[in-house]
Amino acid sequence: MSRDSRWWHGRCDECRYDPAHPRKHRAYCHILASQAARPSRGTPRIANGLLRRVRDFAHVLGNGIIDMAITQHALKALNVDEHGLDEMDNRILSVIIEKFKGGPVGITTIATAVGEETGTLEEVYEPFLIQEGFLQRTPRGREATAKAYEHLGKINPGSSSLGLLFS
Repeated sequence: MSRDSRWWHGRCDECRYDPAHPRKHRAYCHILASQAARPSRGTPRIANGLLRRVRDFAHVLGNGIIDMAITQHALKALNVDEHGLDEMDNRILSVIIEKFKGGPVGITTIATAVGEETGTLEEVYEPFLIQEGFLQRTPRGREATAKAYEHLGKINPGSSSLGLLFS
């Protein structure tokens, strides 16, 4: 079996070929692989690419062994944050919040603002942002959620404390 295919299953060589390998270690290998594959949006091609990149970091920075520190360092170097959002995800949210006051805004307008194809936004980025709770799709357009404002460190104008003015 090739070296690359072992990472898709989230196990190291010892876990894969030695049935007596400690169960605790197998679970740890699975956690590392799932941590690296989390931002893959459920797409095996993206997950394999991320896992290969993490493996490359382990070979260059360490002794070829992937641990949590190497995994986190690799994801940080690849501009993937703790929520699994990459640079384009953050750009989409920033554009909606900063240029369009949180929305609603149409997908074509967002695509033009970030310089990406409308189809790519609808098929790749939008489902993940909606699933993770950063974006909301309404009949009038896309809107940033309170979670998106919090993630980017912005103040949500919809959650202002105007009601507390005379309390």
